Amino acid sequence: MRILITGGTSGIGQQLAMKLSAGGHYIDVIGGTNQVKGMNLVALSQGRINYYPADLGNIGDVKRVAAEYLAEHNSLDCLVLNAGVYQREPVVDDLGVDKAFVVNYLHRFMLLLLLRPLLLNAEDARVLINGSLNVGGLDLDEQVFGRQYSGMKGMNEAFKANALMAYWLNHQCAYGIDIDAINPGFVNTKMARKGNWLMRLMRDWFAISPAQAADKMHQLLLTSRLSFGGSYFNGLRDIGYRRSVTKQQHDFENLWQQSLRLANMQQPYWAGLPSVENSAGQKKLVIG
Repeated sequence: MRILITGGTSGIGQQLAMKLSAGGHYIDVIGGTNQVKGMNLVALSQGRINYYPADLGNIGDVKRVAAEYLAEHNSLDCLVLNAGVYQREPVVDDLGVDKAFVVNYLHRFMLLLLLRPLLLNAEDARVLINGSLNVGGLDLDEQVFGRQYSGMKGMNEAFKANALMAYWLNHQCAYGIDIDAINPGFVNTKMARKGNWLMRLMRDWFAISPAQAADKMHQLLLTSRLSFGGSYFNGLRDIGYRRSVTKQQHDFENLWQQSLRLANMQQPYWAGLPSVENSAGQKKLVIG
């Protein structure tokens, strides 16, 4: 199988890439701009892993690396959207979008749209999204979403958006590929070590290692299809989606429109979602 992993030069992604490459799979990693880490990963795998440097907090760089990958490959069996980052204070790009939010959510949205042709060319392709939170609602105010980001709250909003997106693309869109979302548990990564006092306390009491988290993801990826239409996993247990996150039409509409706007992308032709004009003459998605 050919498997693409984002955030694969350290932490969970690195452990997963090494496990999968040792099993004979073709592994491509989109990592950060630290090319030393990327080259070290290639060397450790004895050349079985390909490294694509990209700043996954930069919208333009995500588009660039996606175009490069599309030009080099005809199909993709598995897409693992794994990259994550924690920052206490907002760091925005020139479009006013917070860079941590791009890493934790928006790069996933973009690659799902941009790399879909490769997934469709593979037999029984699948997507796994690591970093999903399946409780509570989202603040999708267009003046806030993806812009006023801070620490734990912003990270949680991004993870809720991942769960909502995964459910939506499986059940409400014509995406055509099963997408599984996973919360592998609280993992002792650099992301956790940079967190607030609560994250540090949880790390000391409850954290699992990146290798343990990678083991769970490895099992899911190599298991034959577990369900039709995608699943939400807490560890290895399929717990389903909660209504408060995934089944409110207004949230679907806002998440889709806000994501397209933040990424400066057009609605893809395959979405199959009709639109109507509201009283102000603005187009709105209609999701049945």
